[in-house]
Amino acid sequence: MTARLLVAATCLLAGCSGGESQGNNAPDTAQIEQLSTPKNIVAPPETATELLPLSREDVSRAGFGAAPCAFVADGRLLVAASGEGALARFRSGLRRLAPSGLVEPRGGYFEAGDISISIGRDANEAGPARARVTDREAEEQRDIAGEWTCRTAS
Repeated sequence: MTARLLVAATCLLAGCSGGESQGNNAPDTAQIEQLSTPKNIVAPPETATELLPLSREDVSRAGFGAAPCAFVADGRLLVAASGEGALARFRSGLRRLAPSGLVEPRGGYFEAGDISISIGRDANEAGPARARVTDREAEEQRDIAGEWTCRTAS
């Protein structure tokens, strides 16, 4: 008996109609449109490991002049580098990264805080390379295929 009362009370609170038609409880067209139309479509957030293209002005203003080494992907300069470090653009802005080892025709490794960029390839001549951008704080990593070139001093 107690169970039946509990079910009846729950049904009453939930608006059960005992099998009758929904009548006024059915949503109208405006309510359906409001519920089915998203308010704002938000693009997924960019990650800290996304590299954006550098301009010649970026490189020049940062004091890199004609940087001897460059990582290019899809025709866009993503990293300019020399023995003193590297320059890269992230969503948060330009970052100067310090070298952690040699910067040479086979690649280089650069760090700034929790961000690191490792660029490498198998051959000593210009050719296919991979840049791995790591954000240790966010525990993110992104690999980018491109080309690494280093000019030799004349």
